[in-house]
Amino acid sequence: MSEKYAFKCASCGRLEGPEAAGDRALPLKCRVCGKGAHFDSDSGLLVQDDDGWIVLAELSETEADKIAKFHAISKGAFVRHGGKS
Repeated sequence: MSEKYAFKCASCGRLEGPEAAGDRALPLKCRVCGKGAHFDSDSGLLVQDDDGWIVLAELSETEADKIAKFHAISKGAFVRHGGKS
C-alpha cells in the first residue's frame, strides 16, 4: 500500500499523512524539526502556528508538481485531511 500525504512542514519539508493532524485542521508540531507551534510567553499556553504547514491538497498544479517531483512520488499520493477546521 502506498503512502498518502496531506501536509508538508514549511520549515524542514517533512511530508505527513492526514493522521498527523488528528482532529485538528493541521498537525501541531513537526516530529522532525519541532516547528509548527510555540509556547506563548504571557500565558504559557501552546499556540499553533498556522503558517507552519502547507496543505498539499490546496496547492496549485505547478506547486504540487514540484513537491511530487522532489519527493519522487505521484501527486495521487496527496490527499485532503478531513479533520476539524
